Amino acid sequence: MSGSYDESASATEETTDSFWEVGNYKRTVKRIDDGHRLCNDLMNCVHERAKIEKSYAQQLTDWSKRWRQLIEKGTVAFPRVSPGHLGPTTASPGRNRGVRAVGDPQLSPRPPGPQYGSLEKAWAAIMTEADKVSELHQEVKNSLLNDDFEKVKNWQKDAYHKQIMGGFKEAKEAEDGFRKAQKPWAKKLKEVREAQSALGQPCVPSPGWEGHVAPPHRQRGWQGFVTTALMSLPCPPHSWRQPRRPITWPARRRSWP
Repeated sequence: MSGSYDESASATEETTDSFWEVGNYKRTVKRIDDGHRLCNDLMNCVHERAKIEKSYAQQLTDWSKRWRQLIEKGTVAFPRVSPGHLGPTTASPGRNRGVRAVGDPQLSPRPPGPQYGSLEKAWAAIMTEADKVSELHQEVKNSLLNDDFEKVKNWQKDAYHKQIMGGFKEAKEAEDGFRKAQKPWAKKLKEVREAQSALGQPCVPSPGWEGHVAPPHRQRGWQGFVTTALMSLPCPPHSWRQPRRPITWPARRRSWP
């Protein structure tokens, strides 16, 4: 399942890459700066596509216009069938009297004027189809420039405001807001790390510590247990090392029968 939560994966993830770590908000601020550049790239992409659509539409229009004029003027060249294509055969005097001899001009007449019949209609339909396709691509070009291009341009203008010293106002406000929100936590994190560093140092007992507290092996009951546990702990910060008064255990009360 793609949306399931993997607890093992989250445990192995490094905390330094988390958004909530101090200073990691800068990646989010960078996305704001990159957004302005991405808008420019998107507008350039749309503009280039519009140029391609316009060029293709214009080429179709020119092609259709040129061939339509040739068809209407009747200047389209039709190949005539030469006598040599039919071979050197000749008709015998006594047979096939109704068949004309090869080479007779009436066998392959050339149309005297413009094209006619189904060929003319089909040819004109091809030109009409080209004009329709040209209009369609011209509409695509107008839609890209008037709708998509202008929408991205207006959104970029409303969403980003340049500063005099460079950069964008929105990115500066986001960075200041993140820094202000993380400031108290950054201070606490610094104190925690300083305490961790101090805890890693060897513990040095205060002078006179042995005189006020008996050795663990000579203490009884919970006193020996607590003292042994305290001595096994790492050294606390320096401000905790010097007690204000000597540590003394309360005297044991004798139990009467």
